[in-house]
Amino acid sequence: GPRKVPAIADKVGKGVEEIFRDMGREGVVDLVKVAHGTFWPVNQAMFGDMTIGPQITPGADEWFHAFDEYIPQVTGGMPAKMFDEMQDAAAKIVAMFESSIKDKNHLNAEQCPV
Repeated sequence: GPRKVPAIADKVGKGVEEIFRDMGREGVVDLVKVAHGTFWPVNQAMFGDMTIGPQITPGADEWFHAFDEYIPQVTGGMPAKMFDEMQDAAAKIVAMFESSIKDKNHLNAEQCPV
């Protein structure tokens, strides 16, 4: 609910602030870089710092992007099994969450800010 918004907003804000700080004096950054830069803080706020993070699950951002790339085709009626990259990414994502839940590192529904 609304009371949980500051938790995710603060975490994402810090991630975006880092992107802008790394931008340097030119004052220009690719919008896709900003979007990619929010991946870790958004997911850490939702699932927990011990579930997902660049040091814990390196490459997870690529897994999610590879999975998401085929959503239009799958929601349009094409079978997901047609897309090997999507299937490989899904297996890695599921394994990540299963491991975190097994280790009791995963935020529960009450803790998730969204």
